[in-house]
Amino acid sequence: MRHAVVIVSIGKTVFNLAMPTIEAYCRRYGLALEVISEPRFRVCLEGSNYQAEIFEKFRAGEMLAKYDRILRLDCDVLVSCKCPNIFDVVPETHVGVVFEDVGGRAAQRREQMECVARSFELAPWGSRRYFNSGVVVASQCHREMFMLAEDDLHAIRTRDLAGCKEQNLLNLRVRESGFPVYGLDFRYNHLSMFSERWNRRARRRDSFILHYAGSQRRKAARMKRDRGRILAEWEGRRRGLSGLFARLTAPRDA
Repeated sequence: MRHAVVIVSIGKTVFNLAMPTIEAYCRRYGLALEVISEPRFRVCLEGSNYQAEIFEKFRAGEMLAKYDRILRLDCDVLVSCKCPNIFDVVPETHVGVVFEDVGGRAAQRREQMECVARSFELAPWGSRRYFNSGVVVASQCHREMFMLAEDDLHAIRTRDLAGCKEQNLLNLRVRESGFPVYGLDFRYNHLSMFSERWNRRARRRDSFILHYAGSQRRKAARMKRDRGRILAEWEGRRRGLSGLFARLTAPRDA
């Protein structure tokens, strides 16, 4: 099957920090890497400081005309050499995500989605789970959840999408599509919230994909802090495999 990692990075300098770890992950599992770097939708949200280009992330669905499955990653992530092939973990029939309606965020996320559901005149959000959109695994059968027509772009401009606008819209579209959702372990999308007390202060270094969502000002510094260690681990793994190959192929004494 044809699998790809898809990144949307439009003017994001932190992507240069993320790229080496993502490339190493793709090489390890034979995955294609697709980077969308030019805007198309040009959504304008009047009276809002929200970065409208983030809706370009929906264009990852275009890649499902070319690949059987994709892993859509935000550009502010670092991928550890410990990360398994995520396509072996998530069933092809399911959308793979990490839920973030846990800990102190549970009530807030539910309130946001109730607001969004009312704005779109849809059924209440209720007990539906809420996921972070920084790590999403999807297959060709899920392509429609990413497709934005002109009516959708108009809705983005005129409806209330609350705080995490792109993420809220994707959550809503997954619910309305009825696609089954596979909840991944938090280590596949380690946000800062997963290092809080309620989650036993889990260490970022033990996770597979480290996600630096949040303050733009601090993001690069936080990524640089961890990047050297993660790259060293990738290099150590490469050297270890090279050494093993050399031992296996070395001529034996007669």
